[in-house]
Amino acid sequence: MQSLQTPTTATNTAILPNTPKDLRVALATGQTLGINRPFLEIQKDLYRKVPDSYYQFKSKGGTQIIFLPWELLSCCMDYITPGWEKSISLNQIGERVTVECTVTIHSSDGSFKRTATGSDTLLDEGYGGPVVDAESQAFRRALANFGFCSYLWDKEISNALIKRLKSQTPPTLGG
Repeated sequence: MQSLQTPTTATNTAILPNTPKDLRVALATGQTLGINRPFLEIQKDLYRKVPDSYYQFKSKGGTQIIFLPWELLSCCMDYITPGWEKSISLNQIGERVTVECTVTIHSSDGSFKRTATGSDTLLDEGYGGPVVDAESQAFRRALANFGFCSYLWDKEISNALIKRLKSQTPPTLGG
C-alpha cells in the first residue's frame, strides 16, 4: 500500500489551493482549472489527494470518521470542473428518508453522470437534520463514484490518515 505521507505519483499531488480559504479566494477571483477539458483529464484531477487542511472529523457510533463538508466539496467541484451539476430526489421509506444524488460533469467529450444514494432516520436530531445528512451522504458517494476522495472509503487508508493528521501539531493562530 502506498503511503499518504509521501506523494510518489502525480495523482497524490494536490491540485487544489492549500486551504479552504485559498480555494474560496481563487473561486471569487475566477480561478479554476478551466472549462471544456477532456473527461479523462478531469477524472485524473478528481482522483488526486486533497490538501490535509480540507479534512474534518466526527464520531459516529463510536467510530472516528474523516470527511469533507458538502459545501467544501461543491467549491472543489467548482474549481476542478466548472459548470458541473447536481440533482437530487427525496423519498421516505417508513421512518427513513432516502436521497438519490446525481452529479453531472460536462467535458469536451460530453456529459458524464454518477448517481448514489444516502439515507437517515427521520428521528435524527443531529446537526443538519435527516434530509441534509442524507443528501450530504449521497453527494459524497456520487463524487466518490467519479474518484473524488474515494480513498476515504478505504478504512485502512482513512484510519491511517486520521492517525497522521491527529498526531500533527495544530497550527498556531495568526501564524
